[in-house]
Amino acid sequence: MEALKNEGNDFFSCGWVFVSDIVFDAIKLHTLLSTKVVERIKGVFITTYGPTLFNIVDGELIQSSLDSASDSRIEIITRSSDIFEQFEADLLRCIEPPPVKSGT
Repeated sequence: MEALKNEGNDFFSCGWVFVSDIVFDAIKLHTLLSTKVVERIKGVFITTYGPTLFNIVDGELIQSSLDSASDSRIEIITRSSDIFEQFEADLLRCIEPPPVKSGT
């Protein structure tokens, strides 16, 4: 996972990129994103329901299925950087555990 931060014009942004092997629980992710009060969230995730686009503007969450995604990524834009650490922890809790490989 890679996190990138930026600030300017009284706004702060933070983005995370996850490799394609990581799969997010679609329900947990939707719940997390729909409860955040920020200026903007945009992200593409590989979820348990397939690749999904999430876009939040003015408090409205728009979710759309995608045909494919090469990785998962999200960016948050807000007026305070105080939420980034907690948001990252919450986001990590949305990751599905890797499948158990059966022995041969």
